[in-house]
Amino acid sequence: MEHEALGSVAGAVLGQRSVLVIFAVGAVLLGSASWLVAHRRGWRRVPAVLAGVSLALALSVTQGRQPFQFVELNFSACALTSGAAGLNEAALNVAMLMPLGLFAALATGRIVGAVLFCVATSVVFEVAQGMFDTGSCVGQDVLSNSIGGACAAVVGGVVARRWLQRPQRAT
Repeated sequence: MEHEALGSVAGAVLGQRSVLVIFAVGAVLLGSASWLVAHRRGWRRVPAVLAGVSLALALSVTQGRQPFQFVELNFSACALTSGAAGLNEAALNVAMLMPLGLFAALATGRIVGAVLFCVATSVVFEVAQGMFDTGSCVGQDVLSNSIGGACAAVVGGVVARRWLQRPQRAT
């Protein structure tokens, strides 16, 4: 029963045309940019591209659900807890940045950098939701997103260090 409800929430969000358009454009742009950065920095390219695509997915589901409306951000309107978040929403918040954390750590081999990137991404997304009126600005969501991204980054970092050889930098 819980899995069906979780699937229906995810399906409803991913079924919106604006989400799909933002994801498609973002995947091409962020995936390409990630490949270029990985090439220049000597990171693993495939996980870097997947991290860029994961970032595009997270961007599309957080910002693409409603039309953009620029409103003045009132930081006092950002709540520390949402209060009404159910188990499904909490699970989706934890899972949202997990692919990004995993692939960023696999690409770079660095856990701390991937975790910090996930935390920064979560903060930016929540502030943007308040700024563009595409959702509510909730501190609990930042925490949930960051925990998911951090856990996945730890797994990705361990896998990268233990089983993947560090790519050789081109000279």
